[in-house]
Amino acid sequence: MKPKIIISVDNHSWCWRKTMEDLAYHLSGYDIDIVNAREFKKMKDYTDYLFVFMRGYANAFIDRNNKNKMIPFISTLSTGGNNLKMRMAEMNDIAKLGHAVVVQNKTAYHECKKAQYKNVYIIPNGVNTIIYSPAQEKPRIPFIGCAANTKDERAHLKGTGYVIGACRELNLNYVEANSENPLSYEQMADWYRALTIYAQPSDSEGCSNSVMEAMSSGLVCLICEGVGYHGEICRDGINDASGEVVFVKRDIKDIKEKMGLLIKDKRLYQRISNNARKFAEDHDWKYISRKYKQIFDEFTPIAKQQKIEMMNRPQILSEKTYNISSNRQERVVELSKIVSQFLKNTGGEKNTQNIIKVLEMFGYLSIPTREIEKEGNQNDQDSK
Repeated sequence: MKPKIIISVDNHSWCWRKTMEDLAYHLSGYDIDIVNAREFKKMKDYTDYLFVFMRGYANAFIDRNNKNKMIPFISTLSTGGNNLKMRMAEMNDIAKLGHAVVVQNKTAYHECKKAQYKNVYIIPNGVNTIIYSPAQEKPRIPFIGCAANTKDERAHLKGTGYVIGACRELNLNYVEANSENPLSYEQMADWYRALTIYAQPSDSEGCSNSVMEAMSSGLVCLICEGVGYHGEICRDGINDASGEVVFVKRDIKDIKEKMGLLIKDKRLYQRISNNARKFAEDHDWKYISRKYKQIFDEFTPIAKQQKIEMMNRPQILSEKTYNISSNRQERVVELSKIVSQFLKNTGGEKNTQNIIKVLEMFGYLSIPTREIEKEGNQNDQDSK
């Protein structure tokens, strides 16, 4: 019988879900369900599943105030650059409870190692190279494009203002696929094929799905050196015959010069285009999925043992068992009663301090200690 796992995606558009469907297709040794983070958090329990792979930050899937409702998991850190430390601060206390974190670039890997995560793996996004394939003929009129969330301050993050400025000076057509101009998964492939150059000079990336799809479509991509997976791994095609991208600065002048050169020098363009496609083929999901399979296979016996331990854990504060009210004060009173009853049943000392330490140790305590101790001691006095 195949191990049953769940993949949950922290994104409500098709992008991450479709990439996880591509991953699941190649993981034939597992029975996989895919849900978004909102659906995952609404599930009453996860007893049917061995573990969850969180395609997103762990804090988006697990409520800090209800760590009882846990399942063995692996989470993702899908960013880099300026956003990295902020994202790590948001997820650290939850993500460190998991077996591993999957990152998408070397910068994130080193930061997680410094933060003393147990298991850290670099796995870039894969791409479906069959759907995202080069056009048979390039358009006669050059089109420059970017596919990203460019709403408000994210336009500056993606550097689209510099690209638009360069296009204006060169009198080139610029198009965007964004939340205001949404396209389906199937439409995106044709959208890429209608472009000449893909330009995304971001100052912060994890591993851009869009850049990977554009490279798979045979486009020359303008990106920033050192930013995200592609900025770390790829080489500059203007200065290196084996280069797969073109590195640009985040300014209109440099982007304008590189665009003009690529449009003028067709042999240079074609060489970089061919290298880009080869790079994408090496990152097809059929290869990237093997990296995930290795981690999942290693985690499976560990997750089985964790599930046994979780099932045997005393459900002292289970809301399902004790029907604890969501009202905070009532929860404190109810908890103090449970503490007193537990001590009475086990013949422990008549104080709450020892049981509080136990509750904290097992992660069941979500109400401030001083309030529990105060209410619990009052109950002890009452019981006398």
